[in-house]
Amino acid sequence: MLSAGFVLYFISVGTLIIILYSRMISLWVLPHTPLWITASLMILVCFYMISGGLLVMGRLYTMLSVLILILFGVILYSAKEMNIVYLFPILESGWGRVFGAVNQAFFSFFGYIVSLVIYSKVIGTHKEKLKVILYAHSFVFLFYFIIVFVSFTYFSTEEITLVPEPILYMLKAFELPIIARLDLFFISIWVVNVATTFGTYLYMAGLGLSHLCPICTKTTAGIIVGIIVLALTLYVGYDIQKTEQLNQLVLRMGYAFSLGIPLIMLPLSYVRKNRYKEGE
Repeated sequence: MLSAGFVLYFISVGTLIIILYSRMISLWVLPHTPLWITASLMILVCFYMISGGLLVMGRLYTMLSVLILILFGVILYSAKEMNIVYLFPILESGWGRVFGAVNQAFFSFFGYIVSLVIYSKVIGTHKEKLKVILYAHSFVFLFYFIIVFVSFTYFSTEEITLVPEPILYMLKAFELPIIARLDLFFISIWVVNVATTFGTYLYMAGLGLSHLCPICTKTTAGIIVGIIVLALTLYVGYDIQKTEQLNQLVLRMGYAFSLGIPLIMLPLSYVRKNRYKEGE
């Protein structure tokens, strides 16, 4: 039952990722391209990417991680026009609004549950694994902090509420000698990061489904999950209300599966470990 819940959670997160990705591509790059094409292409690419197994995925992710440094460079380049005054007054609306925004941004940190799923499949000591997990989440925090900081110091308080995609609109105002549209350059690299993120959830959902259904191989399970994600994506479409409902559902499931269940299982694991030692 618990495994089925995790599979549904991974499928829900993957669906939300595909919807947000397709919406961004439709609004900014390919407004006349049907949803089923952009979603299908991403799902097919990610399925091919995870077909090599966890080892191949790890090597590929390590190679592609260099692209994140390029994103850092592009964002920091635009920081030359920032105005610190736009940040003030700080905490004018109180801590309640701050924690409300944290709740919306917490989705990006739910990914650590993936590390718990593949923990036993990774070679290394417990200390080495925990160190890598800590570094990864520290990097995610730093990356999002820089994005938010640069956005709120480039646009004024009135402007930021009117701009749907602050980073892209900000980058559109800059150009390099060899890159005329920094916003499109940013998106081309961002798409790769979307693929690695969705590929991870596709692999996790397929792995869980293959355990629930012994007659299904990992390849078959991955295909089934991909079809389910595509069907859900087409059902939700670009409907803002349905997307928001899915987002809220994923947030609630994230708190349950990424925080609640691990916190419950931790003391239970210690109890079982102590009983096992006593039995010996």
